[in-house]
Amino acid sequence: MADGGALGGTERLLTGAVLLHLALTLGHGLVHAAIPVRIADWQGIYSALVLFGLPLASLPAIRTGRTRAAAALALVGGLGALPFESVAHFAVGNPDHVATVESGRALFTATAGLSILGDALLATAGGVALWRQTQGSAATSWSDSTT
Repeated sequence: MADGGALGGTERLLTGAVLLHLALTLGHGLVHAAIPVRIADWQGIYSALVLFGLPLASLPAIRTGRTRAAAALALVGGLGALPFESVAHFAVGNPDHVATVESGRALFTATAGLSILGDALLATAGGVALWRQTQGSAATSWSDSTT
């Protein structure tokens, strides 16, 4: 974190990407519940841990100046979410595929697409932030990064 407790550019990038990802993912989750589109238990657990848990865990890391850890959490979350949602919604036939949704298909498809864009943004921001951290001091550890 920058001096005086204010977030630096990398931290603002990460925070914005995490919050947008969470908003888009939550929006799609609400559409899932409203239609309803059922998912397997393992998909719910994976979603809770990867799509929500990892990005949420990055926020306190950002606030406490552990930018590398936050970037890694965002990168792993985005990289885990992107193929998971892309395959389930658009590639492999299953109850979560957009083609199987009858009522509310347009809304489901739109929010699925936006959620995937949020995943890509999260992964990109995590990767960029991690790259920025590696361009700084090689002596800075994962837990005490301040840039």
